[in-house]
Parts: sequence; C-alpha cells; structure tokens
Amino acid sequence: MQPAPPPAPPAPGRNDDHRHPRPVDPAAHLARLRERAPLIHNITNLVAMNPMANVLLALGASPAMVHAREEAAEFAALADALTVNIGTLSPHWVEAMEEAAVAARLSGKPWVLDPVAVGATAYRRETGSRLLERRPTVIRGNASEILALEHQGGGGRGVDSSDPTEAAERRRRGPGTPH
Repeated sequence: MQPAPPPAPPAPGRNDDHRHPRPVDPAAHLARLRERAPLIHNITNLVAMNPMANVLLALGASPAMVHAREEAAEFAALADALTVNIGTLSPHWVEAMEEAAVAARLSGKPWVLDPVAVGATAYRRETGSRLLERRPTVIRGNASEILALEHQGGGGRGVDSSDPTEAAERRRRGPGTPH
C-alpha cells in the first residue's frame, strides 16, 4: 500500500492550518490582488473620494465612485466589493447606500461600512442603524463610531474619537472577557 501523498501547499500568503499559524505574506496578497484587479464600488464622502480612488488604483484595483441612487444597487451587484462611507449624507445618497448594501449582500459580495461621525447627529445615528441592519461584512471605524453604532458611547467629536480603543474592544469581547 502506497502512502498518501502530502497535501498540496496552500496558496502563497494563505494559512488554512490555524493550529500552526504562519506569518502573512503581504507581497503574495498584493500580487493576487493585482492579478485579479477587482472592481470596487465606492459610495464615499467628498473629502475621501479622490484619495480612495488613488489608493485603490495604486493597489491594482479598479475604483468606481457610483453614488447615484438610480444605479447604485445595479452597480453593487456587478462590482467585486462595496465600500460605504457616511461622511457625506443626503437623502439620495442614503437611499443609494442602503440599496447598494442590499444588492451587495444578495449578490454575495463583501461590503464595508465606514460610519464616519455616526454619533454626531440623529440623522447619522439613524442612517448608521439602518445600514447596520443590512449586515456589513466589515465595519471600519474608530472607537467612538463603533460604540455609537451599538448605542453605547457619546459619539465622538465629528470624525475624532473621544473614546479609547480599549472601550470598543471590551464591548466587542463582552464584559469580564480576558484580553
């Protein structure tokens, strides 16, 4: 009886064996990203729009800044991923954000919620809550934004965090959970 061949090694930079973690290989991840050149749909604030497009281009992705309600959901379904940044809110942009998030989720595409200054005003809190109901794949925010989404914090000062990172980490783990 022949011994079984060894398993194929995982893709470069990937570690499926969590019992023996290996360091992540950023170069391998970047090479795969550039090879794939994903189309990233962005509904982002006016301040971040140009830098976001330039960062995605530098990484090898293809950015699309599509915020019109009339096309946001359709575009989210054909893109590889969606990012939603609530820094610039208006009723039409909020509708586009919500519809795009639903379309991304239904299409099995990951989407990122960046709840910029979500605790600052009632409109932002309501928008953040409705977007959170659409189950983002990732939430990218500072401690005050994360706590405000959970109705646990004071909301920060605009985009500045007034809560320590540890407060959001404790909330994520639950009270009494060791580090």
